[in-house]
Amino acid sequence: MKIAFFPGAFLPQIGGAEIIAHNLAKGLSLLGYDITVFVHSQNSLELKKKFPHDFPYRIISLLPKSVGLSKKFREAGIKWGGYLDWQIKYYQKKYRFDLWHFSSISYQAFFCMKILEKLNIPVLGTCHGADIQIMNEVDYGLRRNRLFNELFTASINRFDMLTAISDTIWGEYRKLGICDSGVRKIGNGIDFERISSFKCFKEDIFNRFEIEGSKKIILTVGRNHPKKGFLLIPDIIRNLLAFRKDFLWIVVGKGNENLAEIVKKAGNEQFLKVIGETGKHSAEEKYLQFPSEDLLSFYKVSDVFVFPTILESFGVVLIEAMAAGVPVVTTDAPGPDEMITDKLTGLKSTAGDASKMACNINLLLSDQSLSKNICLAAYNKAACFSWPKIINKYVSVYKEIVAMKYCKINKK
Repeated sequence: MKIAFFPGAFLPQIGGAEIIAHNLAKGLSLLGYDITVFVHSQNSLELKKKFPHDFPYRIISLLPKSVGLSKKFREAGIKWGGYLDWQIKYYQKKYRFDLWHFSSISYQAFFCMKILEKLNIPVLGTCHGADIQIMNEVDYGLRRNRLFNELFTASINRFDMLTAISDTIWGEYRKLGICDSGVRKIGNGIDFERISSFKCFKEDIFNRFEIEGSKKIILTVGRNHPKKGFLLIPDIIRNLLAFRKDFLWIVVGKGNENLAEIVKKAGNEQFLKVIGETGKHSAEEKYLQFPSEDLLSFYKVSDVFVFPTILESFGVVLIEAMAAGVPVVTTDAPGPDEMITDKLTGLKSTAGDASKMACNINLLLSDQSLSKNICLAAYNKAACFSWPKIINKYVSVYKEIVAMKYCKINKK
C-alpha cells in the first residue's frame, strides 16, 4: 500500500504531534508500506541539519510558500490553489498513492482536499488537539482564528473518514456534527518495548546533570504552554514542602525557564531544576527514535511523574511514564481523565488544585505498596498503546477507506 502522509506538525520541531507523526510513518515503513511524508521546504532543510539520521520513509519537500500563497489568496477572498494543486497532481501521478492521511489538520489539508476529491483519492484525517480544541482562557486552539475555523468547519465533513485519538477528540467531532459511523478510535502510540526495557545508571545521570543522589525525583515533561498547567508547579512545591524536603522536581521541555524564576523568588530554588529540551540520541540508532535516550533516562530515575495539565487531547507523556514504571500524579482534565483511572493507574485531582496534587505526590513517595500496585496496573495499560498494536489499527482503517472509496466509484 502506498500512503501519502501530510502532517500539519512535523520535525524538526519536537512536540507530541510531531513525534507521533514521525513514529507512525517510520513504523509503517518498517512493515513494508511505501510511505511518503510531505513537509514544508524550510522543515526539510532544518530536518537533516538537526537529525542527521536515516529515515525509512520518503520525504518530499513542497516548493517554497506552497501553502502560504494559497492562504494569502484565501485571506483576500480569492479561491486559488493552482500552485499547490499542480504539485499534488504531479506527485499523485508519479507515486500512485492509495490514500492520503492528514495528521494534525491544518491549511494543507484544506487546500488539498478539492483536488484529491477530483482525483477520487481516499482521504483520512486525524486531529491531535490544537487543530480542533478551543480554550479561550489560555489562548489555545487554531480555530480561534476566523479563517482557520471557517476552512476547518467547511472541510471536516469532506474526509472519507476520521480517526479519534481519544474520547475527548471524538466528542469534538460530535460537536461539529460528525456521525460516529465516520470515525474510528485509534490512540497515540508509544515505543513500549524500548521504554520498558531501557536501562541506565542512576549515578551517571545524577552526575551528568548535577543532581544530589539522596533526593526523591519528581518529573514533569513537556513544552511550556498555559494549558499544561506548569505554572501551578511553584504552588505545588510550596504545598509539598509542608510534608517533606527530600525532593527535587525536574522539568524537561522547551520554554520552562520562567518556572525557575518564579520558584527562586519564593526562595525554593533548590527544589526545582529545569533541564530544557533534551536531544541526545544514540549514534548506534539507524533510524531516529523518540523519546530520546536523555528523556528515557529521566523517566527511569524518577520516583513520581507529575502532569498538572488543564487540557489535553491524549497525553502521550503519561503513557510513556507508565511504560517506564513511574507512578503518575495528574488531573481530571480532558485527556488525562480518560487515560488515568484514579487510585488504579495513577492519582488524580481537580485541575488547578495545587494542595491536592501535593498530597498525592507525598502519598506516592511515602507509600511504596500503593506506588508499586499503581505502577503494575499502569504498566499493563501502557502496553495497549505499543506502536505495533496502534499501527495494525491504522492499517485496518486504511484498507477500509480504500475499499469503501473504490466501492463508491464503481457504483457511479
